[in-house]
Formats: sequence, structure tokens, C-alpha cells
Amino acid sequence: MMMNQLVPHQDRNKEAKKNEWEPYIDNAGTCLGFTGEDYCVIAADTRCSNDSYQILSRHVTKITKVTDKIVLATGGMRADYCTLHKRINYQAEMFRYKNKKEISLSGCARLLSNILYNNRFFPIYAFCLLGGIDEIGQPVLYSYDAIGSYGKSKVGAVGSGGELVEPLLDSIILRHHRQASVVPTISNEELPTTRGEDGKPIIPKGIAIEYAHQALVAASERDIHTGDFAEIYVITKEGVERHMRELKAD
Repeated sequence: MMMNQLVPHQDRNKEAKKNEWEPYIDNAGTCLGFTGEDYCVIAADTRCSNDSYQILSRHVTKITKVTDKIVLATGGMRADYCTLHKRINYQAEMFRYKNKKEISLSGCARLLSNILYNNRFFPIYAFCLLGGIDEIGQPVLYSYDAIGSYGKSKVGAVGSGGELVEPLLDSIILRHHRQASVVPTISNEELPTTRGEDGKPIIPKGIAIEYAHQALVAASERDIHTGDFAEIYVITKEGVERHMRELKAD
């Protein structure tokens, strides 16, 4: 008798919890980034979905160009990261207006951290990768959590497919966790034979673009929230290049 009385009560609690207001929604998708010898690659898919596996849009950008040497990619809640992109672009524009020069990559990294940290008590639901060319001409990638903690990294991935992509980048870009005799065959182009001071192959920019594309292809095969198109930005001293590639559309 007591069990019969308890079950409806539990059901009511579950129904009440289900109908609670939730300020966040994860619109998912995957963003990745990595640095090369003289370039930084930032890439993301263009799918926007929700927790019910509905595709809300197939043509949503998760990337914004802050300056000709700085690019920001963001996963998480679309409403939040669109607002964040507007704020960071506005601050960069004000810096340009007041100082008659572009904001530096390290300055932009600190600015983004401050914006996220200032909202720590009601966090901006956004997970960021900031990449570009720094003041001495070196490619740098910063990765962030939702409350502004950040650090430099050679590879990074965020979003619903981030856990799938990052080990792949570790293996392909950094040559971690693999035997020296194993060589990637992602691109039809000739594989790099030039090696850096650490003995690891230097990856040409053209092959790096294909690596970014194929990493997102791999994520789209396993993650239903990733797909449609890959938007790939390459940042060099000369400026920013944008490339589009197709992904799975189902």
C-alpha cells in the first residue's frame, strides 16, 4: 500500500523537475584548433541543434574574425556565444579607435578571460578557442572554460564532438601516442618530409586544412550534433583565409 502511494508522488516530482525553467541549452557542434610552423587553424561545423536531436539550422557560424590576425571559435549555447562575439568585437573595435592600432592576441586573450570571469555567477554558456598570430609573429592557440580560465595549447577542441576530435589531433598534429613508423595518409598531397627541431614533420598549410576537415568528418560520423559544413580559418602573418568543406548532412 505504501509503495502504491509513493509511486505517484515520485512521478509528480519528476514531472515538476521536467517542467522547471532551464536558462541554458546546448546547441552543440564541434570547434577545433591547432598551430603549425607559421599558421594557426581554427575550424568548426555549421550545424545548430538542440537536446531533442532537432536540427535548427545547417548554416550557423561558430567563428568570428576579431582582427586580421585573431579568430575566435565558440561552442555551447548559440544565444550566449553570439552575444559574446558581439562583445569581443565591440571591445576590439573600441581599442582600435582609441589606440589607433589593433589589439594584440595576448591582450584579446586577457579581455576574453575577463568577460567570461565577470559573468562567473551566471556563466556565459560558451567554450572558446582563440587563435592567431602574436606580437612576435608566432602562431598561438588559447583554450577556455566557461568562467574564463585559459591557457596556451598546441591543439584544442570544444563542443559535443570535442572528446572525439582532440585525441585525433594529438595523434595527427602532435604525433603523440603513435609509433614513429606510422604515417598519416589523410591527404592526397605529398606528406611533409621537412622536420622541425623536435624531429617531428612540419605540416604544410594545405595539408593542415585537410587535417582539420577530416577531423570534423570523423566527429560527424560519431556525433549527431556535428555536420553539414566545415568552416575552416587559417591565420598567418598575411591575414586570414576562409575555406568551406562539406560534412555529413544526415
